[in-house]
Amino acid sequence: MPRIFFVLFIGLFATLVWNTIILLPFKLLMVLTHEICHGIAALLGGAHLEQIHINLSESGETLISQLNSDSALLLTVSAGYLGSAFTGGVLIQRGLVASGERITLIIFATILAYFSYLFCDPGSLAYIVGLTSSLAMFVIGFAHTITSRYALLLLGTLFAWYSLFDLLDFTLENQQTDAAILATQMLSNNWQIASSYSHEELTLYISMIWSGIIIATLTIFFYPFLRTLQARYLAPKEEVSKQEMIPKEIDEWLLSKKLQWDGEKIEALEIDALGSEAKTPDKGDSKNNL
Repeated sequence: MPRIFFVLFIGLFATLVWNTIILLPFKLLMVLTHEICHGIAALLGGAHLEQIHINLSESGETLISQLNSDSALLLTVSAGYLGSAFTGGVLIQRGLVASGERITLIIFATILAYFSYLFCDPGSLAYIVGLTSSLAMFVIGFAHTITSRYALLLLGTLFAWYSLFDLLDFTLENQQTDAAILATQMLSNNWQIASSYSHEELTLYISMIWSGIIIATLTIFFYPFLRTLQARYLAPKEEVSKQEMIPKEIDEWLLSKKLQWDGEKIEALEIDALGSEAKTPDKGDSKNNL
């Protein structure tokens, strides 16, 4: 339960201070991760990753060459938003289930350091954010499991919130999103699509699809933990009989003292040699012999 309360607290706090400088270092890390996801998808699609840049305005760009197929383009452009949601889901899920926290944090730090060192200009903002963040994660990951767990919960919650806040960008700033870039490329490369949809319509449809995938991704990672929480705290517990609460050794000891357990009254009663209960008459109970 403390973990879920921590997640809720971070989510509420992030919502209140989202547009302030307090979260700027974390948001720059999220932007960098967003761009790294573009780069990973480009490499998987056979393209060449040139450079990754991020700016203090919380924007970023990934320079890619030799992206020759429509499927590779679709994968690469979609990977930014969807990759950020997937990253947040993995981080927060590992923190919630309290399993593999240190190795998860170290793996994330390794990927971050690898792309920051190889594909960001030395001394650039992306280079500094990537290597500084990865170094902090390495220290935490090698230091302590509990610390790693709450670091994952912190980062995972912020990444999840970042993914959800990005859904607003789809409606408020359509022309500046990856959805608009993908729509432009699809309209220029496919005349059938161009004849059926306008740029604004196609951008909206792409945004809606990505939004659904983002919500589904986060739900998939949260659902197992919520089921576990329900089974542990909310499911009705079967009543255990009082007799089952008495170990066999206690029964044997009571019998050795010529006692037996009364489950109704929850007390030990004396038994006579024949095994019947020895009743002690009440002081007020008197009998006349005639």
